[in-house]
Amino acid sequence: MAAIARIVAGRKALVFVNSRAEAEQVVRALRGRVAHLFVHHSSLSAEMRRNAEESMAGEGSACIICTSTLELGIDIGDLDVVVQLGSPASVSSFLQRMGRSGRRGRSPYMSFVLTDAWDFLLCTAVIESASRKRVEPLIPARRPYNVMAQQVFLETVRHRRTTRSRLRSYLGSLPSMRALPESALDLLVAHLEQEKFLVRDGEMFMPGPQMEALYGRSNWKDLYSVIRGGGEYRAVTPDGDLVGRLDARFVASRGEGSFSLGGKDWTLIKSDEAHNLVVVVPGDTAGRKAFWTGGQAGSSPVICQAVQRILARGRTLLPILPDQEEALMGVISSLPRLHARGIHVWEVKGARKMDAIALTFLSRADNSLLAAMAGRVLGEKNRVRYDDLSLFFPGIGKEGAADRVLSMLRHLQGLSLSEMADLLPIPAPETWKFGPALPSPLIREMAAADMWHLEEFAARFSALPLYHVPPPAIEGETEK
Repeated sequence: MAAIARIVAGRKALVFVNSRAEAEQVVRALRGRVAHLFVHHSSLSAEMRRNAEESMAGEGSACIICTSTLELGIDIGDLDVVVQLGSPASVSSFLQRMGRSGRRGRSPYMSFVLTDAWDFLLCTAVIESASRKRVEPLIPARRPYNVMAQQVFLETVRHRRTTRSRLRSYLGSLPSMRALPESALDLLVAHLEQEKFLVRDGEMFMPGPQMEALYGRSNWKDLYSVIRGGGEYRAVTPDGDLVGRLDARFVASRGEGSFSLGGKDWTLIKSDEAHNLVVVVPGDTAGRKAFWTGGQAGSSPVICQAVQRILARGRTLLPILPDQEEALMGVISSLPRLHARGIHVWEVKGARKMDAIALTFLSRADNSLLAAMAGRVLGEKNRVRYDDLSLFFPGIGKEGAADRVLSMLRHLQGLSLSEMADLLPIPAPETWKFGPALPSPLIREMAAADMWHLEEFAARFSALPLYHVPPPAIEGETEK
């Protein structure tokens, strides 16, 4: 943290991190070392976020530790420096964050604070990609069936009763609904009637008891948005002032001691599960780390593929200092010789059997899909671990571990999209707002298109060459 304190001293600065939990940890570590320090993320009250934003308008220095909430859309005036802690998760985030500085005719100034050589490698991949205009594509939702359910409910409530033909006509007038198959509405309406979300009188559909129970409170206000509001507790003071929101799992953990929220220490004294509410009071120095579901998503496929190109090339195209080049060469020498494209698999001796490692360079999201499918193909006993760049297969066999993994990957590459989807566990309906109103076939179809992005995954994965490579040489070993 000394590096961050040194960079932001006497300046107006934004320090970007990649998660809410990390923002709270950093602001705690910098407390007392940086003047006029604030924190800004999505789980803080509007007043706290506004105070942080307004700090930039005054005279003198100010520093905000923030997540993507300050990437765009909020004018915070002139900045002296933008600091990135670690690597940004996407090239688009890097460009947005860098664009926060250098306004009103001034040159952009962005500083990276990195923890190790892998962080440095990821950042060089980000900058190389940006310099070549390789940015993550925006993928619109293809199967927004939760939105379809919401619109069916809204149309039914608006007219008090409606018909299937009126619903079809109304949905056809919405651009986001036009590309959906016509059969989807029939399947949805049949399910809604069966589960009592809708009741029918002849050809007319009306709100049913299940629809009223889930969405009918306060004059149907829950129908106004598709943003799921559950999973967090409002944290308020005894006077009723909102501090922010805490993850339900963190509240349920019932740990001892104070925690940090909004850069201040709090102690939880009471919780009301019926109203998703907790009461907090100022506490001693925080000993617990607040956490939220849905933290760091990992590096994007664009970044991971750029990492592979750098490793295969044996150098970065960016001008770097000698000590940075030495750090990069340390990473390169720790891996087998790599191709610029493809999946590399090797085996190493494990605790009892042989382990296998597959360097995919696909991304954490893609590797999570591969791990789930691989587990189904290899059998439940074979638990596959993954990160942004690789898959790890512990104890996969006494011999031929790499060949077994390669055979499995070839099998997966030959599957159709529907066959891949069948190997993946269907997400819980509560993953989406209005998900509980959807039949299972529409949930699976929506997950494949808009959560897993299975079409894009298959395009990246299915045509990749597969390589069986020797394991990297251990430092100190003599190559034979």
